[in-house]
Amino acid sequence: WFPFLSDFGVIAARRTATVWVTGLVLEGCLEAVWAAHVVYARYRLIKLLGLGSWWQGYHRTLVLACILVITGVAMIGFFPWDAEGFSLVMHFWCANAVFYAGVYWAVGSAVLSWRMAREPALAHDAWPRARSAQAPVAAMAFC
Repeated sequence: WFPFLSDFGVIAARRTATVWVTGLVLEGCLEAVWAAHVVYARYRLIKLLGLGSWWQGYHRTLVLACILVITGVAMIGFFPWDAEGFSLVMHFWCANAVFYAGVYWAVGSAVLSWRMAREPALAHDAWPRARSAQAPVAAMAFC
């Protein structure tokens, strides 16, 4: 298990604040690049499969959740948890955005993937060996 930042103590957290902030901002940038590819690929699939305007709108809500997660990750380092007032409130806002929007993104993505997989154009799995190789990776993600 990775310890919480607070487990290092307040003094150690202040000494390494630049590393944490830089790492979180870089993580947010990498997530933004990844998300742009995922969002565009899903957009194209929804259009190609002709799923309709309801699923396009649903996809847009997932995009908003993704933006909240990325923004929360990139900004949380700027608002230390050990400060009172505005900084602590913003820290909790960022943390809640990452958690709740992340859960919505994960569940919503599963629902959207399930819906797209029901289309006849995607019913045949052209890569069964690749899918079977992904199963251990998915299992490890739950550990």
